[in-house]
Amino acid sequence: MAKAKSTRSGRKKKATGAGAKASASAARRPASTVRDRAVADALKGAKLITQRQIERASREVQQTGTSLRELLLAEIGEEKLRRSLEKEVLYDGARLPLKEVLVNAGWMSQEEMDRLSTVPVDESDRLLGAMLVRQGIITQEQLEQAKAIQATTGHALWRTLLNMGVVGPKAIADLTRGEATMPLTAAAEERLGQIMVQKGMVTEAEIADALQAKRATGQALADVLIEKGILNETQLAMALAEQHKVRFVDLSKEKIDPAAISLLPRITIVENQALPIKREGNRLTVVFADPSQASKLDSSAIVLGVTIDPAVAPRSQVAQAIKDYVGEVVVRPTEPTAEEAPGGVVTVGPEMEELARTATPTELVDRIIEEAVKARATDIHFDPEEGGLRVRYRIDSLLHDVMSLPESVGTPVISRIKILANMNIIERRAPQDGHISKPMGEERSTQEIRVASVPTNQGEKVVLRLMDESQVLTGLNQLGLEPEQIHVLTDLINKPYGMLLAVGPVGSGKTTTLYACLNQVNVLTKNVMTIEDPVEYSIR
Repeated sequence: MAKAKSTRSGRKKKATGAGAKASASAARRPASTVRDRAVADALKGAKLITQRQIERASREVQQTGTSLRELLLAEIGEEKLRRSLEKEVLYDGARLPLKEVLVNAGWMSQEEMDRLSTVPVDESDRLLGAMLVRQGIITQEQLEQAKAIQATTGHALWRTLLNMGVVGPKAIADLTRGEATMPLTAAAEERLGQIMVQKGMVTEAEIADALQAKRATGQALADVLIEKGILNETQLAMALAEQHKVRFVDLSKEKIDPAAISLLPRITIVENQALPIKREGNRLTVVFADPSQASKLDSSAIVLGVTIDPAVAPRSQVAQAIKDYVGEVVVRPTEPTAEEAPGGVVTVGPEMEELARTATPTELVDRIIEEAVKARATDIHFDPEEGGLRVRYRIDSLLHDVMSLPESVGTPVISRIKILANMNIIERRAPQDGHISKPMGEERSTQEIRVASVPTNQGEKVVLRLMDESQVLTGLNQLGLEPEQIHVLTDLINKPYGMLLAVGPVGSGKTTTLYACLNQVNVLTKNVMTIEDPVEYSIR
């Protein structure tokens, strides 16, 4: 017994000695380690990291010797950290702004903090802000106020402006379509005339006569001079280049990059007579017949994340190049019609508006679908708004307004679509899905349409997806991929397990790609089953 007691006593002394050793170790722990853990807790208090992330980083510190500061700041990222610098957190017994904690603890120098606190100027936001101020939609003061709010929230500028209530969704949509543009002023035309005189292209007397004719006919000064044979297109392009401080190019001597052309929708290129010819980094060179139209591409620059370098070329050269690379170019008539325009784009004319007033819901729905098919639209959006229904086509991934229907017409139109799609026309407070098979044209070919409805605070929103069954016949070699990409994709889809993700915006080719892959493995010796919601196409 005495021996056992002695053993227990020895163990107790040993344990006590170990505890003392641990206490001594804690006492000798570097102050920087304690400080780092306090900063980590402050970051957790700001909801930038979790306790699990702190523990994982601490283990990595022990294994690799990397500092806790380096690991956690890399985990958070600059953008996320920037948005939280003003948050107050608990540190050293006091509540301080996070940026003061990071500087006081030595995690960042004051110079690093100043750099981080300065929100980088996003090129797309800069373009959007300049465009909105130039169009008079917002003031410079409102823009500066929005930037201050943006620095705190991290939201995009357009979202900040919408939240402030200084612009509405329609204004942003109009700018996206390039409709909000400033006309050429009389002062600008006068300046153009002065440049022509200075360059010896015309005389002052000829300019005076042309201005008088302009006032009588309403034509542009340049059009009058060309019509009278006083000026040619090349001279006009050179004068415009001088006026707008852009480069003059001779397209017959320029190498045009088809990849650059593909960056802009056909409707944008044709309507603005603007041809992209090359891209270098984040700069896209676009040749205009009239460089005053350059502002119409501001929204495209925002979407693409590029800066547009405008240039100018003779009108006939631009028109011919667009015809060669994009398709037949037809000048819009003074009174637009609802016939098919270049590149499969439909110009909706007065008769469509008349149809909206006089046609039955059945006739109206049929015509809207027919025109969408002609326009090669992928979707038709019926968006409820105050007092009516807004109809839009999605063409080349962008939405374009077609018409606005009054509420007395809009409600029956939605009901007609739901009847065609075998949906419950009474149910308006729950989402529904349906399908329409609609005979089209004299050949009575069938257009398959997927229909989805969803309730909103303005009413019921309906979207029609126009299905093109020809794309299910696409093979991998028709996707436009490089040979090495096809090889990699073939290896992936031939694997007996795993997951392949196809992601991208509307109209980017996700469904086409997946069905091409499905066709690749759909052979008689294999049993293939798919899980789809909804099933878009049937393949054999």
